[in-house]
Amino acid sequence: MDYRSNENLRSWIVVGCIVAVVLLADLGGSRLWDRDEPRNARCAVEMLERGDWIVPTFANELRTHKPPLLYWMQIICYRVFGVNETAARLPSALCGLGTVLLTMSIASVLMGPRSVPWVGIALGTSLMFVLASRAATPDGALIFASTLAIAIYVRSSHVCGVGRRGERTLLYREPNRWEWFAVYCACGLAMLAKGPIGLLLPGCVIGLHCMWHRHQGLRHIEAVDRRANLFMRGRRALGFGISTVGLAFATAWRMRPLLAIAAIALIAGPWYAMVGLRTDGVWLREFFLEHNVSRALTPMEGHSGPPLLFYLATLLVGTFPWSMFAIPVGIAVRESYRDHPEVRSALVLAIGWVAVYLGFFSVAATKLPSYITPCYPGVALMIGWFLQQVAENRFDRPRWLRAGFFVGGIVGIGIAIILAGPATNFVPTASVAGFAGIILAVASCIGGGLCMDKKPGLGIRTFVVGGVLTIGLLFTAGPRLADQHRHELSLLSEQLHSRTRDDLCIVGNVEPSWIYYAGGPIRSLPADDSGSWLPRIGKHLQSPGDPIAFVPDSHLPRLSTYIENQLGSDVLHISGRAGSFLTKDAWVAVQLGKRTSPRITANITRQGGQR
Repeated sequence: MDYRSNENLRSWIVVGCIVAVVLLADLGGSRLWDRDEPRNARCAVEMLERGDWIVPTFANELRTHKPPLLYWMQIICYRVFGVNETAARLPSALCGLGTVLLTMSIASVLMGPRSVPWVGIALGTSLMFVLASRAATPDGALIFASTLAIAIYVRSSHVCGVGRRGERTLLYREPNRWEWFAVYCACGLAMLAKGPIGLLLPGCVIGLHCMWHRHQGLRHIEAVDRRANLFMRGRRALGFGISTVGLAFATAWRMRPLLAIAAIALIAGPWYAMVGLRTDGVWLREFFLEHNVSRALTPMEGHSGPPLLFYLATLLVGTFPWSMFAIPVGIAVRESYRDHPEVRSALVLAIGWVAVYLGFFSVAATKLPSYITPCYPGVALMIGWFLQQVAENRFDRPRWLRAGFFVGGIVGIGIAIILAGPATNFVPTASVAGFAGIILAVASCIGGGLCMDKKPGLGIRTFVVGGVLTIGLLFTAGPRLADQHRHELSLLSEQLHSRTRDDLCIVGNVEPSWIYYAGGPIRSLPADDSGSWLPRIGKHLQSPGDPIAFVPDSHLPRLSTYIENQLGSDVLHISGRAGSFLTKDAWVAVQLGKRTSPRITANITRQGGQR
């Protein structure tokens, strides 16, 4: 192994370690966040307790939101590490790390080894990607499986070589049937992670890239063959639209769609068939019609937004801190496509990757920021190429660089001010995380100064270090600090310490995190204005055992009046009180005939965020 190979290996190891720290550090430092995390984690717990790998349930009710790949990985982690937050999130973190390595592999083939560390850092420290990789949601598994499919396609269709002058060359060939089968097996995993989009969207990305290469091949034939030249002119005479449609159909057929069906049937088909049989088709009907078709046609749960602007804004926020250089990245991509033929294939893949996801979900009626996270590896290819160009002093746009550093400084100061000011109204200790903004601002100022001193390479390296530290601090200190103020969960745990879950009743909506930390379903009553819940909660408080009720503080006077009229005064006693995270209302634990000592109640309120 020569020196260059050793250097490349070191870059893989260093970037892998940096990303592993960002994704794995203090992974279980905070409790599961409502609402998706506890639902997914509890679903895996119930499947584990039943020994059932087929039918997903939450609170003993059929859960039709997502297929089971995440649940399966969580079950394995539960068996190894026990049922806890770290085990629930570990599958996503490992998938995130795997996605970074796959994207670096794509970059090494299409861009060359020098771009590998920059691409890995750009992806592994992007805000939304890190969020998806540190959450107990199926997004991490979907991103990994989708990227795996595209990585298999890239490595099987591109051959690296050396030109006559010693330059790096890249030859394209269409994958053979076994290579296409491997691509579609990865898509089958993606279908087990989140459904049909696991095949449809990666397939469209690969299809667009194949079309571009076929088009380039036809142009080459036209240039060297006069008869083909006449034929191509005749094709263009029929219209560009007809030509493009024909090329699309030809490309789709050469991608072996029958093989795709066979691979999907082999990988994902058995589970879909079994869950359909076990639930009499209910799971299939609700998943495909409600959670796929309905979400595409109508906004669900209030998740809507302007068609294209929503995801453009999401992309800018999601690629923080690298979005500070959004315009320079666009300039670098445009100029490199024109002046660097050796990276055109990579840039076309990256642009198509982003365009497919933004276009598809912009048309869909329901919009969520997490929907486009599978395209972040494509964005990282473009950002990584830009960072490499700047680091090697090959980006000759110093004004745009200085503008990016200036934006980074302003954003860093803004983060510090927000976390030290308004955010403390909800999380009093948020100012500690404000140091992340200060780090970004300082790194931006130093980078901008070095750029003005005609040292842009050293400047961008300084910014990269600051960006990595910023993201690392936000995702380690931030969740832990916020979790300390989720007093309602601490109150729940305190009250369940000496009684069973059957003794508990909640007035109002039950958050999924309550069900997870209570270890199963909790009885609840809707807090309607008619007061129909009052006799029922009164009956519950008089039931045998050690009953207790959780009531919103705003409803407590009404309940007190009712109990006083029914049972007499001085009967309803407060067992504990805790503020609710990010809301003004508090939760009050009440019971009949028993007083909790002031010392215990005060301790619950003061230490409600500790576990």
